[in-house]
Amino acid sequence: MANPWNTIQEIEFDPNIKKNIYNYFFNIKKYRYVTDEAKRERILNDNRLDQKSYDYLYDMYWNKEYGLKLLGRCLDLSYSQVRKLFIDYLKIEIRRGQDVVTSNVRKFRSERVQGTKNPWAHLLPKHKITTRGIQGYYQKKNNDYVWLRSSWEYIYAKWLDNNNINFKVEYIRFKLSNKSSYTPDFFIYENDILQYIVEIKGYKRKSSMDKIELFKKDYPDIKIIVIDNITSYCNNLKEEINIWREIRLSKEDILKK
Repeated sequence: MANPWNTIQEIEFDPNIKKNIYNYFFNIKKYRYVTDEAKRERILNDNRLDQKSYDYLYDMYWNKEYGLKLLGRCLDLSYSQVRKLFIDYLKIEIRRGQDVVTSNVRKFRSERVQGTKNPWAHLLPKHKITTRGIQGYYQKKNNDYVWLRSSWEYIYAKWLDNNNINFKVEYIRFKLSNKSSYTPDFFIYENDILQYIVEIKGYKRKSSMDKIELFKKDYPDIKIIVIDNITSYCNNLKEEINIWREIRLSKEDILKK
């Protein structure tokens, strides 16, 4: 299945620098079959990339934190070619392990799953009555209405509101690699950037937990928290459930306001 999240991040790259690096790479590549290591090193030393282009590329990678794939697209090089450029030709150390995903990349990946930028946003389900729990509309502090499917979701939404935490409910549907889909309960934001998602589990079913585990594999850059005990988010569970029964709104209630 094609990856719908493979959105190209747009950056400005000096065209003259690009030309210098591109020509340098393919000029050096001509000597890739030289087996004499000492001779190959002499060729590299005799065909150095100009310092300005080197510093520019180094700055884009280490200071501006753009990834090798993005830089490769800017240079019209494949991922393997840009790795060879960095490691073998220019001797620029590359990020490894957890450092591969930089703050710049995390911000971009977070922003591209928001609202209409999400390729599956138009697939969000309509609110249908289910047997999951006590359902209804909840009015947030900012006067927006969100559909909640259980008393546990109400308790958590109220806790978020009381702590001035920005959140959305069932905001994005994710397509999974097994061709199913998954819509988390809560999306938590800070400065309009997605921080993590939350799944409320009043009860556990193997199928739903399997879907969460698959989501973790398909979207490793998005943190997910599963809440399977809501008592720490309220003082009196029974009382909160009764309150939710009373204050929950229907679509008709909202239209009357």
